[in-house]
Amino acid sequence: MLQLFLLLSLGSTESFLLAVMAYDHYLAICHPLHYFSHMSNTFCTQLAFGSWLSGFLGISVMAFLVSRLSFCGPNIISHFMCDIDSLIGLSCTDTSLVESILTAFFVPVIVIMASCAVTLISYIYIISTILKIRSAQGRRKTFSTCSTQLTIVTIWFGSTFFLYVKPSAPN
Repeated sequence: MLQLFLLLSLGSTESFLLAVMAYDHYLAICHPLHYFSHMSNTFCTQLAFGSWLSGFLGISVMAFLVSRLSFCGPNIISHFMCDIDSLIGLSCTDTSLVESILTAFFVPVIVIMASCAVTLISYIYIISTILKIRSAQGRRKTFSTCSTQLTIVTIWFGSTFFLYVKPSAPN
């Protein structure tokens, strides 16, 4: 349960922090003159703390629901990490409530889709602002400030979508 909790909590926190970083880049590139009035140290701290708090509190509800399941028979997970699907497969009790809440709604919709939407919208505005810059050198310089995070976001959300956003299996 601890491994499940830490894996999902840190993963959720990562998604929220990437969304916060995208918002930070949006303010820095699209509204550079207002950046310091909007992104104060207090607000930055609140965004970071909110990401950590959301990641850990949301997943604690999920970990509690999974911990309430009964497990019988072979308790062997054929993976190197303990994930929701693995524990649901090992349970010998009715898992329909847990499956519908956890795998169909919370992780895919709230954590992944919401943080990805904030990130995507921020980068749409950033790219449209970059394309409005007249000089090629200015566009290149501005894009280089956010290209590494854009690469990380693509890898992170791409792999996360393949793991957690999937249609439910037919019964």
